[in-house]
Amino acid sequence: MGKRAIVIVFAGFYLAAQAADIVKTNSTIYTNLSVAAAWIGATAPGTNDVATWSTISAGAGQRNQVDANLSWKGIKLQSSLIRDITFNGTSGTTLTLGSSGIDMTQTDGSLIMNNDVSLGAAQTWAVTNTKAITVNGILSGASGNTLTKSGFGALTLAGANTYSGGTILDAGELHVINAQALGTGTLTINGGALGNNSGSTISNANNNAQNWNGDFSFVGRNNVDLGTGAVTLGGNRTVKIGQGYCRERVDGGVDDGMNAYSLTKIGAGNLALNGSVALSTNKQLVANGGTLSFGGTLTATETQGFGIFVGNAPNASAAMVQTGGSVTFTGTDTSNTLNVGNADTTPGGNTGASGGFGAYTMTGGTLTATRINVAGADVLSGVTTGTNSVGLFTVLNGATAKFTNFFIG
Repeated sequence: MGKRAIVIVFAGFYLAAQAADIVKTNSTIYTNLSVAAAWIGATAPGTNDVATWSTISAGAGQRNQVDANLSWKGIKLQSSLIRDITFNGTSGTTLTLGSSGIDMTQTDGSLIMNNDVSLGAAQTWAVTNTKAITVNGILSGASGNTLTKSGFGALTLAGANTYSGGTILDAGELHVINAQALGTGTLTINGGALGNNSGSTISNANNNAQNWNGDFSFVGRNNVDLGTGAVTLGGNRTVKIGQGYCRERVDGGVDDGMNAYSLTKIGAGNLALNGSVALSTNKQLVANGGTLSFGGTLTATETQGFGIFVGNAPNASAAMVQTGGSVTFTGTDTSNTLNVGNADTTPGGNTGASGGFGAYTMTGGTLTATRINVAGADVLSGVTTGTNSVGLFTVLNGATAKFTNFFIG
């Protein structure tokens, strides 16, 4: 008898632990998601279940109300779904999602969540191309409960979020339209694009640390200031700011961990770096499109070779604007540390622009060197006192350029 009782208890535990897809009905009467009658089979999903929407649950007039504190393993929008799904939340309620996250890899609908959401485990929100998840409520979650965005669709975070497990962008678009959208954890970028379509500049109030482990783009119509969080490069990185009227600003330091990585800016927009740049490669910063604004601190030595390239690629058109801070090239002959408007990639070479165009303009701060390499002026080593422009190198009032044999300022 004792053995039989043990088997029954074990079987009960086994059945309870299985995750099931529980499909929402199309009822316009039962709209509260805690009510059993709102779900096919008259069983509301629980902690081990995936709440699922399909053609059955997406008719006209169908609503979804988070009317109580709910806990699901995840959410799935099936391939047969052709309508957008909207959640609304009753005040004081939270929907907790577990390790299955959100699966929108095959759906033809998007998901709008006007309710508060808690990350109950590390999870992935996968969004198919052209579709989107928008979270207008507050996203919370404990340390270790990381949110990963995958798929070529978009995720928009619009709330003053508090989750601390960090955000991983693997692919697609991540739109940041609140100053606290990213919570308090680390932002890790493995690919994809950051964006902002809020109608105004978003300044990251939480100053999240960032890992740039993959190349990425900036999309959207409005600027993003990523704050003072430190940026660590996980390899040679290329950042594309596609629109000429857009700017991505980084006030934290950029470091490669002594791994000899470089940072290249392409695209017509503006990448603004205002922290310290500590890169150990001989090509620390490369601007091959649009504008690279710099207001931080950078030091390069003669033995490292070029520290900054502006207009380095054939037919590239780029500008670097030093708005403040300091750029220092040390050594007895620093002509190989700054290369402006010269597509020759060989340190010390000066073979002409080959269609490349670059300009370096100082509106503030200081630049110190013995010599620099400027297209239109060959190796710049001396000018008449009072001249503030040589070739593609320009110094405006308020800025200072100091060289061994002359002074521009």
